[in-house]
Amino acid sequence: LISDNNKLKQTLLRFFPSFKTTFYDISHLGEGATMTADIVQNNFMDFCMMSRAYKIFAFTVYDHGSGFSKWCATTFQIPYRCKLVK
Repeated sequence: LISDNNKLKQTLLRFFPSFKTTFYDISHLGEGATMTADIVQNNFMDFCMMSRAYKIFAFTVYDHGSGFSKWCATTFQIPYRCKLVK
């Protein structure tokens, strides 16, 4: 389970205890973000984990979707679905 919200991960793990995830500071590499070695490493680890997926399901509140998971799916030819959550 990869999310940019650790509280959401904790809640989902109560309902789906077999999910695997990590907990570290949430970070983004988008425009205007401050880059540190830890931020880059955290994002790289998420990207590597997703690259091993059979399918990627993205849930987002953003109309534009999730570029991070979409590019991973596209790069590694992984089936991808993105659902807008209101």
